[in-house]
Amino acid sequence: MKPTAAAVERLALQSPAELLAGRTAHLQELYKLSGCSQHQFDQVYGSLLTAFAGYVQALPAVTDPKTTLLDERLRAAERVLFRRRAVLLPVGETVEASAQAADLWTYLVFCLALLYRLGRDLDAWHITLWTADATPLGHWSPAVMPRGLLAVHRATHYTVQPAPIRVTPDWTGLVAGALMPAVGLNWLWRDAHAMAFWTQAIRADLPDALCPLFVDVPFAWRACP
Repeated sequence: MKPTAAAVERLALQSPAELLAGRTAHLQELYKLSGCSQHQFDQVYGSLLTAFAGYVQALPAVTDPKTTLLDERLRAAERVLFRRRAVLLPVGETVEASAQAADLWTYLVFCLALLYRLGRDLDAWHITLWTADATPLGHWSPAVMPRGLLAVHRATHYTVQPAPIRVTPDWTGLVAGALMPAVGLNWLWRDAHAMAFWTQAIRADLPDALCPLFVDVPFAWRACP
Protein backbone atom coordinates (compact mmCIF):
# COMPACT_ATOMS: atom_id res chain seq x y z
CA MET A 1 0.00 0.00 0.00
CA LYS A 2 1.20 3.50 -0.84
CA PRO A 3 0.13 5.76 2.06
CA THR A 4 0.70 9.03 0.21
CA ALA A 5 -1.59 7.91 -2.59
CA ALA A 6 -4.27 6.85 -0.09
CA ALA A 7 -4.11 10.10 1.88
CA VAL A 8 -4.44 12.47 -1.07
CA GLU A 9 -6.74 12.06 -4.04
CA ARG A 10 -4.96 11.34 -7.29
CA LEU A 11 -6.30 13.52 -10.09
CA ALA A 12 -6.15 12.33 -13.68
CA LEU A 13 -4.11 14.42 -16.09
CA GLN A 14 -6.42 15.82 -18.77
CA SER A 15 -5.80 17.09 -22.26
CA PRO A 16 -6.31 20.81 -22.94
CA ALA A 17 -9.37 19.96 -25.01
CA GLU A 18 -10.92 18.11 -22.07
CA LEU A 19 -10.16 20.95 -19.68
CA LEU A 20 -11.61 23.63 -21.96
CA ALA A 21 -14.65 21.64 -23.10
CA GLY A 22 -16.70 22.75 -20.11
CA ARG A 23 -15.53 26.36 -20.34
CA THR A 24 -16.88 27.40 -23.72
CA ALA A 25 -18.73 30.37 -22.21
CA HIS A 26 -15.40 31.78 -21.00
CA LEU A 27 -13.82 31.23 -24.41
CA GLN A 28 -16.71 32.87 -26.24
CA GLU A 29 -16.58 35.89 -23.93
CA LEU A 30 -12.83 36.24 -24.40
CA TYR A 31 -13.26 36.09 -28.16
CA LYS A 32 -15.89 38.82 -28.04
CA LEU A 33 -13.77 41.04 -25.79
CA SER A 34 -10.60 40.53 -27.85
CA GLY A 35 -12.10 42.41 -30.79
CA CYS A 36 -10.09 40.38 -33.29
CA SER A 37 -11.03 38.00 -36.08
CA GLN A 38 -11.72 34.34 -35.40
CA HIS A 39 -8.54 33.39 -37.28
CA GLN A 40 -6.40 35.78 -35.24
CA PHE A 41 -8.04 34.66 -32.02
CA ASP A 42 -7.33 31.01 -32.78
CA GLN A 43 -3.71 31.73 -33.72
CA VAL A 44 -2.60 33.85 -30.76
CA TYR A 45 -5.27 33.71 -28.07
CA GLY A 46 -6.43 30.15 -28.59
CA SER A 47 -2.89 28.76 -28.75
CA LEU A 48 -2.03 30.31 -25.39
CA LEU A 49 -5.32 29.22 -23.82
CA THR A 50 -4.72 25.64 -24.94
CA ALA A 51 -1.17 25.58 -23.59
CA PHE A 52 -2.22 27.29 -20.36
CA ALA A 53 -5.05 24.83 -19.67
CA GLY A 54 -2.78 21.84 -20.17
CA TYR A 55 -0.16 23.37 -17.90
CA VAL A 56 -2.31 24.27 -14.88
CA GLN A 57 -4.69 21.29 -15.15
CA ALA A 58 -7.12 21.39 -12.16
CA LEU A 59 -4.66 22.91 -9.69
CA PRO A 60 -6.42 24.95 -7.00
CA ALA A 61 -6.30 28.73 -6.99
CA VAL A 62 -4.13 30.04 -4.16
CA THR A 63 -6.55 32.83 -3.28
CA ASP A 64 -9.53 30.44 -3.21
CA PRO A 65 -8.66 26.72 -3.19
CA LYS A 66 -12.33 25.86 -3.80
CA THR A 67 -11.91 27.03 -7.38
CA THR A 68 -9.25 26.13 -9.91
CA LEU A 69 -6.35 28.24 -11.06
CA LEU A 70 -7.64 27.79 -14.61
CA ASP A 71 -11.06 29.25 -13.81
CA GLU A 72 -9.56 32.05 -11.74
CA ARG A 73 -7.25 33.14 -14.54
CA LEU A 74 -9.95 32.87 -17.21
CA ARG A 75 -12.18 35.17 -15.16
CA ALA A 76 -9.22 37.51 -14.64
CA ALA A 77 -8.69 37.68 -18.39
CA GLU A 78 -12.34 38.56 -18.92
CA ARG A 79 -12.16 41.40 -16.40
CA VAL A 80 -8.93 42.77 -17.80
CA LEU A 81 -10.17 42.70 -21.40
CA PHE A 82 -13.43 44.35 -20.39
CA ARG A 83 -11.55 47.21 -18.72
CA ARG A 84 -9.10 47.42 -21.60
CA ARG A 85 -11.85 48.80 -23.84
CA ALA A 86 -11.93 52.04 -21.82
CA VAL A 87 -8.15 52.57 -21.66
CA LEU A 88 -5.85 53.99 -24.32
CA LEU A 89 -2.57 52.09 -24.54
CA PRO A 90 0.25 52.82 -24.67
CA VAL A 91 -0.20 55.78 -22.34
CA GLY A 92 1.00 59.06 -23.81
CA GLU A 93 0.44 58.14 -27.45
CA THR A 94 -1.98 59.92 -29.75
CA VAL A 95 -5.44 58.49 -30.26
CA GLU A 96 -4.44 57.49 -33.78
CA ALA A 97 -1.30 55.67 -32.62
CA SER A 98 -3.22 53.90 -29.85
CA ALA A 99 -5.87 52.78 -32.32
CA GLN A 100 -3.23 51.42 -34.66
CA ALA A 101 -1.62 49.37 -31.87
CA ALA A 102 -4.88 48.43 -30.13
CA ASP A 103 -4.92 44.74 -31.06
CA LEU A 104 -1.35 44.22 -29.88
CA TRP A 105 -1.89 45.88 -26.51
CA THR A 106 -5.13 44.01 -25.97
CA TYR A 107 -3.23 40.78 -26.54
CA LEU A 108 -0.47 41.91 -24.18
CA VAL A 109 -2.82 42.46 -21.25
CA PHE A 110 -4.64 39.20 -22.01
CA CYS A 111 -1.35 37.30 -21.80
CA LEU A 112 -0.50 38.97 -18.51
CA ALA A 113 -3.91 38.12 -17.06
CA LEU A 114 -3.04 34.46 -17.59
CA LEU A 115 0.68 34.52 -16.85
CA TYR A 116 1.55 37.33 -14.42
CA ARG A 117 3.23 35.82 -11.32
CA LEU A 118 2.02 32.38 -12.41
CA GLY A 119 5.24 30.84 -11.16
CA ARG A 120 4.38 32.01 -7.66
CA ASP A 121 0.91 30.48 -7.84
CA LEU A 122 2.41 27.16 -8.93
CA ASP A 123 5.02 27.38 -6.18
CA ALA A 124 2.28 27.38 -3.54
CA TRP A 125 1.58 23.69 -4.19
CA HIS A 126 3.54 20.48 -3.70
CA ILE A 127 2.68 18.47 -6.80
CA THR A 128 3.54 14.78 -7.11
CA LEU A 129 3.16 12.84 -10.34
CA TRP A 130 2.02 9.21 -10.58
CA THR A 131 1.84 6.46 -13.16
CA ALA A 132 -1.34 4.60 -14.04
CA ASP A 133 -0.42 1.86 -11.53
CA ALA A 134 0.07 4.40 -8.70
CA THR A 135 3.86 4.45 -8.82
CA PRO A 136 5.13 7.87 -7.71
CA LEU A 137 7.30 9.69 -10.23
CA GLY A 138 8.44 12.41 -7.88
CA HIS A 139 7.77 16.06 -7.25
CA TRP A 140 7.04 18.41 -10.15
CA SER A 141 7.91 22.08 -10.42
CA PRO A 142 8.61 24.39 -13.38
CA ALA A 143 12.31 24.16 -12.57
CA VAL A 144 12.18 20.35 -12.84
CA MET A 145 10.08 20.11 -16.02
CA PRO A 146 9.41 23.53 -17.59
CA ARG A 147 7.14 22.05 -20.27
CA GLY A 148 4.54 21.05 -17.69
CA LEU A 149 2.88 18.00 -16.19
CA LEU A 150 1.77 16.55 -19.51
CA ALA A 151 5.38 16.43 -20.70
CA VAL A 152 6.48 14.01 -17.97
CA HIS A 153 6.95 10.50 -19.35
CA ARG A 154 4.50 7.90 -17.96
CA ALA A 155 2.65 10.44 -15.81
CA THR A 156 -1.11 9.90 -15.80
CA HIS A 157 -2.17 11.34 -12.42
CA TYR A 158 -1.06 13.94 -9.90
CA THR A 159 -1.68 14.89 -6.29
CA VAL A 160 -1.70 18.40 -4.85
CA GLN A 161 -0.89 19.51 -1.31
CA PRO A 162 0.02 22.91 0.14
CA ALA A 163 3.75 23.51 -0.12
CA PRO A 164 5.73 24.65 2.92
CA ILE A 165 6.38 28.37 3.04
CA ARG A 166 9.90 28.98 1.77
CA VAL A 167 11.94 31.41 -0.27
CA THR A 168 12.18 30.24 -3.88
CA PRO A 169 12.90 31.81 -7.26
CA ASP A 170 9.97 33.12 -9.30
CA TRP A 171 9.79 30.78 -12.29
CA THR A 172 7.21 32.88 -14.17
CA GLY A 173 9.64 33.74 -16.95
CA LEU A 174 10.43 30.07 -17.49
CA VAL A 175 6.74 29.17 -17.53
CA ALA A 176 5.85 32.01 -19.89
CA GLY A 177 8.56 30.88 -22.27
CA ALA A 178 7.06 27.39 -22.31
CA LEU A 179 3.50 28.59 -22.87
CA MET A 180 3.65 31.58 -25.20
CA PRO A 181 3.01 30.72 -28.86
CA ALA A 182 5.81 31.78 -31.19
CA VAL A 183 3.45 33.89 -33.26
CA GLY A 184 2.37 35.78 -30.13
CA LEU A 185 5.92 36.43 -28.96
CA ASN A 186 6.93 37.58 -32.44
CA TRP A 187 4.03 40.02 -32.39
CA LEU A 188 5.22 41.49 -29.10
CA TRP A 189 8.85 41.60 -30.22
CA ARG A 190 7.96 43.81 -33.18
CA ASP A 191 6.89 46.64 -30.84
CA ALA A 192 9.65 47.85 -28.50
CA HIS A 193 7.23 49.61 -26.13
CA ALA A 194 4.96 46.58 -25.76
CA MET A 195 7.97 44.29 -25.34
CA ALA A 196 9.35 46.50 -22.58
CA PHE A 197 6.04 46.29 -20.71
CA TRP A 198 5.93 42.52 -21.22
CA THR A 199 9.47 42.03 -19.96
CA GLN A 200 8.92 44.16 -16.87
CA ALA A 201 5.70 42.37 -15.94
CA ILE A 202 7.10 38.87 -16.45
CA ARG A 203 10.42 39.50 -14.71
CA ALA A 204 9.29 41.86 -11.95
CA ASP A 205 6.09 43.87 -11.48
CA LEU A 206 3.25 45.22 -13.57
CA PRO A 207 4.05 48.59 -15.14
CA ASP A 208 2.09 51.37 -13.42
CA ALA A 209 0.12 52.10 -16.59
CA LEU A 210 -1.39 48.60 -16.51
CA CYS A 211 -2.28 48.46 -12.82
CA PRO A 212 -5.78 49.98 -13.23
CA LEU A 213 -6.71 47.07 -15.49
CA PHE A 214 -5.80 44.56 -12.78
CA VAL A 215 -7.55 46.16 -9.81
CA ASP A 216 -9.27 43.43 -7.71
CA VAL A 217 -7.88 40.66 -9.94
CA PRO A 218 -7.05 38.01 -7.31
CA PHE A 219 -3.40 37.21 -7.91
CA ALA A 220 -1.76 35.64 -4.89
CA TRP A 221 1.29 37.91 -5.13
CA ARG A 222 0.36 41.44 -6.13
CA ALA A 223 2.65 44.33 -6.94
CA CYS A 224 -0.04 46.96 -7.51
CA PRO A 225 -1.93 48.52 -4.59
